[in-house]
Amino acid sequence: MSIVIVPLRSVDCVVFDQAWSSEQTAATVANLIRYRLPQYPKVLDVGCAGGTLAGELPPYVHYLGIDASETAIEAAQSLWGGDDILFQARDLREFDPVGNWDAIVFSQVLSHVAVHEAIAEVRRYAKALSPEGIVAISMKNDGRSRAIWRALRQEFRWIDGILWQQREPWPSYRTSVSRERPGYLVSVLGLLHKL
Repeated sequence: MSIVIVPLRSVDCVVFDQAWSSEQTAATVANLIRYRLPQYPKVLDVGCAGGTLAGELPPYVHYLGIDASETAIEAAQSLWGGDDILFQARDLREFDPVGNWDAIVFSQVLSHVAVHEAIAEVRRYAKALSPEGIVAISMKNDGRSRAIWRALRQEFRWIDGILWQQREPWPSYRTSVSRERPGYLVSVLGLLHKL
């Protein structure tokens, strides 16, 4: 596997020989948030699917994963569940994120709702962040996602991010909007001010 990292404004662009997967999403998110968390953090994973992120985080994390799919939650619970690793079958629009979360992760879930709903949900969830809390978001690099990013960048502080795309079959290390080889943006945001 070849990896090329190209600086792209404030985002590192990574071009790989293989396509994006949920395991790569989880590993990338875990690496981007790991050093920004306190010693015993609370992490809320919205759109957790099979709970892959739970397996990438340190063992001392208090983790709650939610997903609309009961089947995915059952699988995640049987694979990763424990005293501090919990899962609930909940829709992101219905879940009440009370608490003081150190990180709230939106894993490929915001593109399943309208742009205005996605922005409203990130705002609503961000109100449950601890004072130094962060939001991590992963989305496909498409028009809907870019509209969500533009709105969120007005209200949140960009901390870090990475754009991942499968390499084109010809010798090129450029990223492009492509249905055949879509890119995925994973970013970490902080609050500009208390919501």
